[in-house]
Amino acid sequence: ANPGKPSPKHIGADIQAAYDYLVKEAAIPSNRIIIYGQSLGSVPSCILASKHRVKGMVIHAGLASAIRVLKPSINKSPWFDLFRNSDVIKEAKCPVFIIHGTEDMAVPFSNGKLLYQNAPRKISPWWVKGAHHNDIEMNFARQYYVRLSAAFREFSMIEKEAADKDDAKAAPEDEKKETAIISSQPVKTSL
Repeated sequence: ANPGKPSPKHIGADIQAAYDYLVKEAAIPSNRIIIYGQSLGSVPSCILASKHRVKGMVIHAGLASAIRVLKPSINKSPWFDLFRNSDVIKEAKCPVFIIHGTEDMAVPFSNGKLLYQNAPRKISPWWVKGAHHNDIEMNFARQYYVRLSAAFREFSMIEKEAADKDDAKAAPEDEKKETAIISSQPVKTSL
């Protein structure tokens, strides 16, 4: 899908091709897909989560935007900023779990905090005290797998709650008609 030049558009096309393969060719239902994006991989992950309802998304040491990696203190992305995850994640159609090391020098910790702040549906983040950019899986291995397993269970619980809500909305056709008639009645007031 990518003609060779990196850009948000091409990254989006690549992740969309991977998603299409999973859903259409491998016949994996979207509610069984968990997106995992680490560092620069957070960019296509956020793009995909903004377009499709999947089971959940894990962002590990994700960048809020290209400029915020270099200058974390800016409040608003300038027009020329690339990879604006902090904006794209606002449209995520799934629960989000953020992992970020507090001592990350490659992608400052503030990037993870901003992504967490902007995610509309989120579970408690894991701010890994003392962790850097590429050492969480090795130096915090046991906690890493425990936290991921817990996040996956929480994704399943959130999905079940959403399905139960959808089931409650899907009343038999006669009930829908009756409800629509009742809800369309004018309110009578007395003077």
